[in-house]
Amino acid sequence: MRKFLELTQTQLATILETTQNIVSQIENGKYQLTEHQLDCLANKIYASRDWILYGDGQMFTQNTIPEFEFTRTQLDKIISNSNAVSSDSVPFIDKPIEGIYNPDDCQKPQYMVDYPPFNDCSFYRPMYGDSMSPKFKSGDVIACKKIASIEHIMYGEIYLCKYRSGSTMFETLRTIRRCDNPRLLILVPLNPNYDSTTIPKESIEELYIVKGKIERFI
Repeated sequence: MRKFLELTQTQLATILETTQNIVSQIENGKYQLTEHQLDCLANKIYASRDWILYGDGQMFTQNTIPEFEFTRTQLDKIISNSNAVSSDSVPFIDKPIEGIYNPDDCQKPQYMVDYPPFNDCSFYRPMYGDSMSPKFKSGDVIACKKIASIEHIMYGEIYLCKYRSGSTMFETLRTIRRCDNPRLLILVPLNPNYDSTTIPKESIEELYIVKGKIERFI
């Protein structure tokens, strides 16, 4: 199970509330899982007790998000193995797209969304504010797909742009347009009451094209 999820022995030890040395002994057959450790596996990552003890059925029992902070690849494996929803489901991260970006706030998704038109996306995020109205309204959920390289930009399209200024990371939802200076990009809001921003290409950390939205009616 550990190798299937690509966990280190130290990470599994955290889940089991024990030490890396005990995990090593368990894997070498020198130490048996306690009832408490079985409960940790079942409660924290929804591991199947029957699979652990007898090798029966699926490795995991649910497709909801476990307490442990897995990577997207690990979550996909759990969901796929549980046979509950499509392995192409995309995480919804309830962290609004706004000025300063902190990666730690976006580590754990709240749930997975299985909607085939957007299943090739990287995540869903809500947005607030009026800088991209009327196309995107405050409260809309944005489906974002990461692009591999800045050279793949389609100018005139809307992107979630994460860029660095000094030691601070920012993120913004903007239309990207060319600049006369080839080393710069222009980030343009749709709302004329907001100003455009010019940033160096080299400051961009990640770019996600916006494939669509889910409107919230509140």
